[in-house]
Amino acid sequence: MDDHRREQNVVSSIARSFRCTGPAFVTGDVTARAASLAAAATRFAAQDLLATTAQLAECGVTSGVLRQRLATGEWIRIERELVGISAPMTWERRVRGAVLLGGASALVSHGTAARLHRFDGYDRFDEICLCSMGGAHIRGTAETRISRTRTVTSRHRLVTRSGIPVVSIPVALIQIAGREGRDATARALDGALRDGISPRWIRTVVDEIARSGLSGPGLLGELLHERVDRRLPRSWYQRLAKRLLAAHGLDLVDEWQVRDGTAIVASLDLAIPSLRIGVECQSWAWHAPPAAQDRDNRRKRRLRELGWELVEVWWTDLDRIGEVARDVEVAITRRRPTLPGIS
Repeated sequence: MDDHRREQNVVSSIARSFRCTGPAFVTGDVTARAASLAAAATRFAAQDLLATTAQLAECGVTSGVLRQRLATGEWIRIERELVGISAPMTWERRVRGAVLLGGASALVSHGTAARLHRFDGYDRFDEICLCSMGGAHIRGTAETRISRTRTVTSRHRLVTRSGIPVVSIPVALIQIAGREGRDATARALDGALRDGISPRWIRTVVDEIARSGLSGPGLLGELLHERVDRRLPRSWYQRLAKRLLAAHGLDLVDEWQVRDGTAIVASLDLAIPSLRIGVECQSWAWHAPPAAQDRDNRRKRRLRELGWELVEVWWTDLDRIGEVARDVEVAITRRRPTLPGIS
């Protein structure tokens, strides 16, 4: 079903739910009750067809009208203090319901926040996780997993386009590191960095929260350090060069400078000058900020114009030398027939 049709169905559902019918709607009460139901309709429409009983009371819906709507099935009681219009209980609605019951101090957290932030590996995460700000006591739906912490404050709060409060991306990464471990955290971090999230922002929050004694900041800080500050050791490139020499009889040159006239375009970690193939270690410190990405894209464009093909490697390739070697071998196979005098 397309978005327009879905929106029409939702609007129609709300309209049917708020018809002012029945013996209660007589004389002077009609205007007041219609106004309260209109206010409730607006509230439902903004919150995935959900509202707390306190919110409905703020709209002017009396306990009698609430009971009547529940009795007719026009509204349904989802939790003791959570009411909704009958509709499929999607994951998004479940998240909304938990947040509504959690109150002003509740934030979507951990894997649930990872899914909202669209982290790699979390597109099917089904749990509902909340954490409190400043150590406040919060509650949620029966299925909600709640964490109470003084570490997360209003500084770490973001709001999605649909109005759901969620922990910031660095905090979500820290929470994943503390609960899910290295592999899940590394995948989520790599995806966030690819999406242009600032390493400096992540590191600032890691350093701030590290003082709390939680386990997550240490692991996330280590993974960030690997990706931003470290380069693959020379011994790694030497092993790669030895492997390719044995397989193809080609010498790889260390730290080869590609020049355009007198200007240095790039200093490649390894190169096969005769085939114009280079191996270059990448770092998020230089590739994450938009300005740095633009400079790097222009540099790579110039390398292609000069006839060079790059094989990019990252710190995470430290234990994947075989895969990198295969990438270089593919480049060799592709390049040999295209350059004169090479066979």
